[in-house]
Amino acid sequence: MSVPRFRTAAFYNGFGSFKAAFPSLFDAQIEWEELRGPDDQPRKRSRRKMGYRRGNFNRGLIPCGNEMCWEGGYQIDRLIEELLRLDETDRSGTLYCSGRELGEDSHRATRCSHRIQYRITLSKRHDRRAA
Repeated sequence: MSVPRFRTAAFYNGFGSFKAAFPSLFDAQIEWEELRGPDDQPRKRSRRKMGYRRGNFNRGLIPCGNEMCWEGGYQIDRLIEELLRLDETDRSGTLYCSGRELGEDSHRATRCSHRIQYRITLSKRHDRRAA
């Protein structure tokens, strides 16, 4: 695991809880697979899942799995905010780690090469009542 990312804003875009940050959402489910380098391809068998209603939504940041990474991670809360702003409920894509690798023999930090292939699904509160 990487060293936890220092964030200038509080978790969930300045709010202390998921419910306060995203009052229009009932649930957010994220499925992802971490890829280690530019040549690494998704294998579909090592996918991980998290969700607010599942109880394992980890404060809006997925930690980077690179042990040499410093302040890395994948900022899912900002992605959720963008989806809400664009009025989308489903998206797949790639997020790159925002951290830096500090090698033992290097004198300079380089960008972490880890990334995730993700799929995010949002359930809005008004959609749940109508069903």
